[in-house]
Amino acid sequence: QLDENGDFSYSPVKYVDFRSYQVDYQFSVAPNPAPTGSEVIVRLPEANPVATVNLFDLKGQLIQQYKISETKSDLDLGSIPAGQYVLSTAIDGEIFTKRLIIQ
Repeated sequence: QLDENGDFSYSPVKYVDFRSYQVDYQFSVAPNPAPTGSEVIVRLPEANPVATVNLFDLKGQLIQQYKISETKSDLDLGSIPAGQYVLSTAIDGEIFTKRLIIQ
């Protein structure tokens, strides 16, 4: 685009990194909401099948810790009461979270 006087300038080029968005998309939990006493399926990116997934209540208290070694793993919710929780995992040094509702 030209200015009225015929001058023009370029906008600065910005770098956008979509890798973290792709990883966040690949960290998924289903079903959500989940029935009390059931299992949920957690999916991790293909590149990072070994991880620790932490389950926190909304106060930030650690409720359960799961060690998983596959890209698709079942987490046994066992006797965890109904409520809202947060699942958290670290992938490539970044922390990703998903809200989990147990009914």
